[in-house]
Amino acid sequence: MRFKYTEIKNAYLEIKKFLEYKSSMTVKDLNTTIVDDLGLWGDDNLFLLEAFLNKYDVDFSKFNYDAHFDSEGEFVDFKTVVFGILKLPIRIANSLIIKFISYNTYNKIDSMLYEKTNEKKDLTFGDLILSKLNGEFCLRNEYRIELAK
Repeated sequence: MRFKYTEIKNAYLEIKKFLEYKSSMTVKDLNTTIVDDLGLWGDDNLFLLEAFLNKYDVDFSKFNYDAHFDSEGEFVDFKTVVFGILKLPIRIANSLIIKFISYNTYNKIDSMLYEKTNEKKDLTFGDLILSKLNGEFCLRNEYRIELAK
């Protein structure tokens, strides 16, 4: 695939701004993932993808959602609900930490409270950039990108 430098740069900046606005998290690099790094699980990643498709008019007809993400009900089971109730006082205390310490500390504690194991092929920031540039869904690791003259 060949793209001009300005096309890549503009897509990078635009998608980065979009993801940071939708997730309220910082996109660090091209490998930033939607679920594990931005914390968009279940319906959150579905709503993000719908907004992405509507905004950028990208063809995702070949995209298999189930291969990349768990639906809302798949990662919540009886054990998760029971432990969630037991961990509620800790979660409330943790939510206060964000006001007084830092968001990074909050995220570390939050990740310990939930067993989030996404064994699916999470989409990356780079995948969304390439999909926007290409006009249809594609994974960055399956293509070679060259600068056009």
